[in-house]
Amino acid sequence: MLRRIEGRGTQDTAHRVKQNCGQVFRYALATGRAERDPTGDLRGALPTTKIKHHASIVDPKGIAQLLRAIDSYEGHFVTKPDTPRYVFPGAQSRERPMSENAVLSALRRMGYSKEEMTGHSFRSMASTLRHERGWNHQAIERQLAHAERNAVSAAYNFAEHLPARRRMMQGWADYLGALKAGAKVIPLLKKA
Repeated sequence: MLRRIEGRGTQDTAHRVKQNCGQVFRYALATGRAERDPTGDLRGALPTTKIKHHASIVDPKGIAQLLRAIDSYEGHFVTKPDTPRYVFPGAQSRERPMSENAVLSALRRMGYSKEEMTGHSFRSMASTLRHERGWNHQAIERQLAHAERNAVSAAYNFAEHLPARRRMMQGWADYLGALKAGAKVIPLLKKA
């Protein structure tokens, strides 16, 4: 079954199916419905998937151009967002968040290919530029809602870094505003 899925060129799906099957077998073991989990025998049978990073614009001139394109975007108003419930509400219902496809569609209509920009790219853009300008790593990670990778730190450190995040976000807003306005050299304010 996994070979057929892999043969269609969907390696990620094959790995997810194998993982899901393993979960089913582990449940079956725990409840006495199976004697073993055969998915362990398939370790290494599927080629590892190549990690592909989302395309992202990190050049200030490119960001300025993107921000101007967003301002002049004439697609669905909700895609540009101005509502209280969600920052990015869905086009069909304000009670649900906007789908990533709405953002992707808007970017494509503005002329940005998937090799240049995706919806997720805004996160990597922000992370890259903030790190390059010396902002606190933990504040950046918390702002992006990333979980602590170190299990011991995650168990004991609940710091939210709110004052640093507020300064960082104001600095980010000022930086993007200046880029959009056409400023030539713009320092992204470092932490205070």
